[in-house]
Amino acid sequence: MLLSTPYGKRGVFFEEWARGEAWERYEVPASQCPRIPASFLEEERRALPAWVYRQEYECSFEETEDQVFSHELVSAAITGEVTPLFGEAS
Repeated sequence: MLLSTPYGKRGVFFEEWARGEAWERYEVPASQCPRIPASFLEEERRALPAWVYRQEYECSFEETEDQVFSHELVSAAITGEVTPLFGEAS
């Protein structure tokens, strides 16, 4: 069992959620949890930046606030056709 809120598009939780094959996935946004009052969520929505609220309460993998390039742009730039500048010695 692996439980977490998303914290950027990186790390073991993101990798297993996005690409892991041996997991059953259950997504439960805070609005579906009966222990969390709607009034609390509304306070949080007003207090937090939108991307932080989505990440913490809506199960959304967001870009980190200090990230220059999106996860998708970096992933798209990696290809087997280009030899890395720094990597394993031949």
